[in-house]
Amino acid sequence: MSLLFRQPQSAGELLDVSLNVVKANVVLLLGLGIWLLVALAVLDIVFRLLPHDSSLQLLLIPLSFGLYSLAEARVSVAAWQLLHREPVDPAQIRALVRGRLGSVVVGYALKWLGILIGLVLIVPGVFLTLRWFAVPVANVIEGLGVSEGFRRSRVLAQGNRRQIFLTIGLLDVGLTMGGIAFTMNLTDSQTGHQPLWLSAAGWAFSLVYLPYHGVLSSALYANARIRNEGYDLEEGLLSAAGAA
Repeated sequence: MSLLFRQPQSAGELLDVSLNVVKANVVLLLGLGIWLLVALAVLDIVFRLLPHDSSLQLLLIPLSFGLYSLAEARVSVAAWQLLHREPVDPAQIRALVRGRLGSVVVGYALKWLGILIGLVLIVPGVFLTLRWFAVPVANVIEGLGVSEGFRRSRVLAQGNRRQIFLTIGLLDVGLTMGGIAFTMNLTDSQTGHQPLWLSAAGWAFSLVYLPYHGVLSSALYANARIRNEGYDLEEGLLSAAGAA
């Protein structure tokens, strides 16, 4: 099967390709991640019912990283297959991600902990967002461990930072910083509690954003491989061989 695009794409073209893939496959993509997000939303509500000083609330942080990383990895791998015009088998996708469970969860957690800490000074956070754009998609597609995934993403980011910044970089940094500011303004300074509607709105937004973010991650990953490694030529040769 051939890739949807065979030459390096601009930021606008990547955004457009990703949107078209999501619109054509939204039910499939949501199905791969929705139950993980629902489970996470239920856990969020349960933990909110606990006393504010309960140490159990701290468990929500690693659980959030774990479940969301699996959802994004599933969507990204499915998107990779859709970008190659290949049929998607949800059971196969789940098994593939499960086989890289440790790499996906640990890599995703380290990525976002680093980015969130870096965003305190803004510039380091933006730099890490660009540098680590292919984690965890590269981990699953190429079967990489945690350190290899970060190294691979760093290599692919070289020469492609403009496209990454204008697409997933602006989305991730803008939404993360905006979300933090919005949440802080609506958090009760005395109890530390947030209104339930804010949490519900956040999870609803995640359902909309997850498919697009996963597809865009895979499209950027493919674009970087085309620019840096001639992946388009490799795919063309494979397609020609298959046709013969």
